[in-house]
Order: sequence, then C-alpha cells, then structure tokens
Amino acid sequence: MRSYWLCVFTIVAVAVFARADVFAQSKIKVVVLDLNGLGLHGRDAELPRALGTYLRNSVATIDGLQLLPPVDVQLAVQASKNPKLIDCAGGAKCAADIGKLVGADRVIFGGISAVGEAYSLNARVLETATGKEVARHQATFAGSRDALIPEIRLAAYRLLAPERILGSLMVQADVDGVSVEIDGEPRGVTPFREPIKDLLPGKHTVVLKRSGYSQFQQELTIRPFETAKLQLKLDRSVKAEP
Repeated sequence: MRSYWLCVFTIVAVAVFARADVFAQSKIKVVVLDLNGLGLHGRDAELPRALGTYLRNSVATIDGLQLLPPVDVQLAVQASKNPKLIDCAGGAKCAADIGKLVGADRVIFGGISAVGEAYSLNARVLETATGKEVARHQATFAGSRDALIPEIRLAAYRLLAPERILGSLMVQADVDGVSVEIDGEPRGVTPFREPIKDLLPGKHTVVLKRSGYSQFQQELTIRPFETAKLQLKLDRSVKAEP
C-alpha cells in the first residue's frame, strides 16, 4: 500500500511540474537592456540605471511575460567575447543579437536624455527572431524628474501590452438606485462597492439618471492606471404646473 501511494504521489508531482514547465515555456521571454543616458549631469547621471530597474520591475508585473534576469544577460554577453555585443550602445542590430543570444522573444532598449529642465524618453521593443521593431514609446516633458516614474510604467505597457492600459471610475452619489451610463453604455446603479473598471484612457461622457431627479451629464478624463472619482448630489426635478 505504501508503494502504491508513493507511486501515485510521484505521478502527481511529475504532472504538476510538467504543467508548470509548459506554462513557463508559453510565456513571452523579454530582456530589458540598460538604458543609455545623454546630457545627464549631477544627480541625473543615475537616472538610466534607476529607470532601467523600474522598467524591468514594470515588465515583470505584466501577465504572460517572463523577464530574463539582467545578471544572466550580462554574464551571457561577457561569455560571448563578442566586442559588438559587449560594447553595444543601444543600436537595434546589437540589441536584437543580445536578445537572440539569451533566447529572448522580445528585447527592449532605449535611453533617457535631458536638455535644460526637459527630459526625453525613447524606448523601443524588437522581435529578436526578425529584428523588426514591434513598438516604440517616446515622451518629452518638463518639470520634476519624479514624473519619469509613471512614464516608465506606461512605456512598459505600451511596448508589450497596450491593450491593458486602462483606468477606472468611482461614482458616489447621495441617492441610491441612480443608473450610470458611460459613453451610452449602462455600467450599473448606485451605490457602487468598487470602481467601474476597464476604461480606456481619454475623455468619456458620464450620464446619471434616476426617476424624480434631474439628469446629470459630465465629460471626464480617464488616465492610465488611475481611478477617477465622481462625487455629486442630485437635484430633484421640478415639474411644471398644469
């Protein structure tokens, strides 16, 4: 009997690990190369390294992707003893070759530059098998460099999963039973326990309706990965005297 259960356990364990291995193999392997820096001085000189780390962390959160460890990539490049790969300065050809070397399906590379108080981010993703550019993310903005953090996360999704760039809306009204429409589509009635999800970034028309109250309509802007809030008090409608 003991041998029987040991055999069953072994079979189950093998099946579980085999399934996990198949699942891992089904993921798209991604390598993120170090970002280049241009015109960065003082404390900004550390931006490429810091933002590269944040870009990798953002990629690692996207379902269906497998981020290859940067240490493994660096060791593979050094072991290749190929000067074109070792001295790769962010060109498309050497980036694709590094991706092929480590067995990646996609390779992300790019850089961050500064002119005065303005920062520019340029990131691209290539299909390593063909060397073709799949997507590109470019952004220029001025002000605090803290604004680079959400931009890096947005870049990761635009390069690898643009369909998942969504926002949400939390509607709170002082009356229950108010129907909510977004762009003409019914999305439920108040009170809402959680935000209305899966909204594309951009402008949306929100309409609130309830019998006995004036209809409310407002245009709202939904931002990527953020939850907009709409709080209001509905006015009772005034019926005309006969």
